[in-house]
Amino acid sequence: MGSLAAQLAGMVLATVLAALFSSLGAMMMIGISGVWLSLAAATVSLPVGVVIVLYFFRFGLSPESIVVATMMRVFLTAVLAGFAVLLFTELRVSTFFLALGVIYLANLSVETWFALRLKS
Repeated sequence: MGSLAAQLAGMVLATVLAALFSSLGAMMMIGISGVWLSLAAATVSLPVGVVIVLYFFRFGLSPESIVVATMMRVFLTAVLAGFAVLLFTELRVSTFFLALGVIYLANLSVETWFALRLKS
């Protein structure tokens, strides 16, 4: 299964790389404010990724835990992004949600990779 530290490091690395790529794209579109929006999206998505990795490490990998983790990821991302948008009105732009989607997919691909690696 790999150590918990290795899985968390993989999740953090995927989040940082996805935030970097989305911030570069956003910077070309709207300037330096796109970088801050991508960092805010990474700040929202990183705790969710850590919670999901801890959940898989604690409960193992089964079809039921994958479904629960998927529901947890959607719910936690929506709640944290909603709170961030309520607190900071500057985040109410499409660039924030686009970066959040890119980072969400990057974290989801890391979780899928962990699951495929565990099944084999």
